[in-house]
Amino acid sequence: MAATGTLTENALKGWRWWTGELSSCVPRRLRALVQPKDLRVELAADAITVRRSARSSATFPLPLGAADREVLKRLLKRRRIAIAFAAGRAVTSTVELPLAAERSALQALRFEVDRRTPFKADQVHLGYRVRQRDSAGRRLVVDMICVPKRLLDPIRDILADAEASIGSLAVDLPQGNVDLGFGAARPAAGGAGRIVALGWALGLGAALAGILVPLVRLETTAESLEAEVADLRLKAGKAGELERQIAEIADREKALDAFLADKVPLVLLAELARITGDDTHLTGFRFDGRTVQIDGSARSAAGVAEVIEGSPHFRNPIFRTAVVPSSDAGEDFSLGFELERAAPEGR
Repeated sequence: MAATGTLTENALKGWRWWTGELSSCVPRRLRALVQPKDLRVELAADAITVRRSARSSATFPLPLGAADREVLKRLLKRRRIAIAFAAGRAVTSTVELPLAAERSALQALRFEVDRRTPFKADQVHLGYRVRQRDSAGRRLVVDMICVPKRLLDPIRDILADAEASIGSLAVDLPQGNVDLGFGAARPAAGGAGRIVALGWALGLGAALAGILVPLVRLETTAESLEAEVADLRLKAGKAGELERQIAEIADREKALDAFLADKVPLVLLAELARITGDDTHLTGFRFDGRTVQIDGSARSAAGVAEVIEGSPHFRNPIFRTAVVPSSDAGEDFSLGFELERAAPEGR
């Protein structure tokens, strides 16, 4: 069993060396075309933004809900991620170093983290930006930039579930981006093996490139389309919720209209009582939505028609029958008139 395991490991190492040699034989510009670009993820204090291009982005407010987590997982699925922190999330401190320490500035700055920030060196992602290089004074002035590792917590589990990898970490400062030194470059293949394999690898590499380039491009396009579909599904869900709210508002408006329609006759009677006075007694009332007909008695039927004509809510009063004297020295009448509006305004 031990021999089998050793053979498998040697085969895997040989395969990695083989594919590395073939990849190195493909021109750099061609490799850049077939390799998908890192997906940019911006981490702010209150939101996560996934930016596929300058005009295509999706923003998810923090804390993430279950639906947003699923959409974000689909967007990041098996992608290489370039994470950018907002400037306000970084701690910046100016540090002066010996000029000779420039080649190992990050190692030198790790000793400054404990003294100049509330964090320990193993608790932060560290980067720097050269502010001044004084050759005469043999000194180097840099801005030490620290980002706490815990700021990755909102997206760490999602990256693991999506099988995504972090390609780079940076901070977006007003003066430009500062790399936080995340990741390491792949070691180059051995020089002797490269010389041995280069002759025949050129031919095989060209043949494999003709096959692999279209396949990689198709996979990249499929991933991009999948991300677009996930984004559209999220927008469709929000549009459906908006339509539901609009329908609820329309139903409430209908109910209010029905309620007001039932109250119009009461409002009309109140308005008639106000303008006709205490000597007018109504014995009949009919309303068909536009025209009102009243029956009653008053000291002066002509006076009732006059006040109705003077009302801003009524018009065209017409006696439907002849006015006759009543038993209490008044006049009995039947009067019709129209509404100026659907119903008088409440007072």
